[in-house]
Amino acid sequence: MAKLFYLVNLELKRFRWILLSIVVFLIIFQQILLGLSAKDTFHYIPYEEFFASSGSIIVFGLAFASTCALCIWSILSNYHGSKSVYTLMTLPQNRSVLYLSKLIACLMYFIVTITSQMISILMGYVFFAPKIQRVIQESSVYGANIIQEHASNGLFLAFVRSDFFRIIFPLGWKSFISSASLLFSTVTGLVYGILCERSKRYKRIILAILQAGYGIYIVNYRVNANLGFTEFQNLIVHSIFTFVFAAFFIWDSVRLIQKSEIS
Repeated sequence: MAKLFYLVNLELKRFRWILLSIVVFLIIFQQILLGLSAKDTFHYIPYEEFFASSGSIIVFGLAFASTCALCIWSILSNYHGSKSVYTLMTLPQNRSVLYLSKLIACLMYFIVTITSQMISILMGYVFFAPKIQRVIQESSVYGANIIQEHASNGLFLAFVRSDFFRIIFPLGWKSFISSASLLFSTVTGLVYGILCERSKRYKRIILAILQAGYGIYIVNYRVNANLGFTEFQNLIVHSIFTFVFAAFFIWDSVRLIQKSEIS
């Protein structure tokens, strides 16, 4: 266990500045887009619609893709330069520990990115939601008055209504399991695809691609189901399938490493 902690810590230290750059890019650019959008907003709009219309979701997509690239490079970098992977393979230790350290580090990269997205959502609400005020007409014995006020419980309602927010931060236990299984299977599939490429098992990369397609299908279903465009599907069943994908990826990845089939 001590070796695993050491290797995970080593991975995080190696790429901490790249990860920090992704986090800064995500938060700063989203706040800039929200600020620019707030200047052009002259009527009340729900925060989740304001967030989406500003283009902030595109920024998250870029940050997510950058995190995927970071995970890929964190593995491939061991095969270039000093080729430290060969040194690690010759150490008197269980080689599966090396794989687990890579997998845990990649999971942490994505968790940091998603957490940063949550922070950015909260910052955007604090800074710019007060500018999105709704007009309310109040009647009294002295006549009607037009006032403007900030929507109550706007942030909570935004998470209830927004498909994007609920995928990032699920409100129900089924949605939470679904999001967790999607993240876990995505990371394990990404690492598995890289190891298959390194071991020249190119046909098996198709499995990682199938998992990615299945994950996109689930996300698409969760978005459209809330709009009432699709028939009901059990998220728990989908989660079981994604966890099965992840379990296979882990098992076969460890097998490839133990057999020294990765070059």
